[in-house]
Amino acid sequence: MKAYFDLIKQRIAELNEIHSVHWYNGQYERYDETRPPDLPAVYVEFDNPVYWQTAGGGVQVAPETTVRLHLVAKDLDDKPDKLWELGGLLHRHMHLWPVPDDDTIMTSLMRSQWEWRQYDQLKVLIISYKTALYDYSTVPHTTTVLLRPVIEKK
Repeated sequence: MKAYFDLIKQRIAELNEIHSVHWYNGQYERYDETRPPDLPAVYVEFDNPVYWQTAGGGVQVAPETTVRLHLVAKDLDDKPDKLWELGGLLHRHMHLWPVPDDDTIMTSLMRSQWEWRQYDQLKVLIISYKTALYDYSTVPHTTTVLLRPVIEKK
């Protein structure tokens, strides 16, 4: 999963408005204990478990995987307007992003859900995307080809 996370993290890091990107493990729900650095932050969460299917030749695909981006910002205002504005920026940057052809490890992200929560002064916007993940890690990097030359006599 690290390769998928790294790809998403690299894309989000292009946005100057987002100060940090991390794996999601409930950080904002335990804010008093964890004190996340550099807000606004995005925490990336993948389905757990991810359901893989064999596509043949050693390739596996997880065709309906959900990736959740938890956008977290600290805001004293009771309205979510600033968070939604930042969420719109993040969404425009991620939705249908042409994923670099790095062995085609995932398809473009398609938004499927938008949910917001509030934890005291922390505002959280969870944007869920659907994608397909591909795993080529067991496919040999070389292929053996047997040649049988045919010589024609004239």
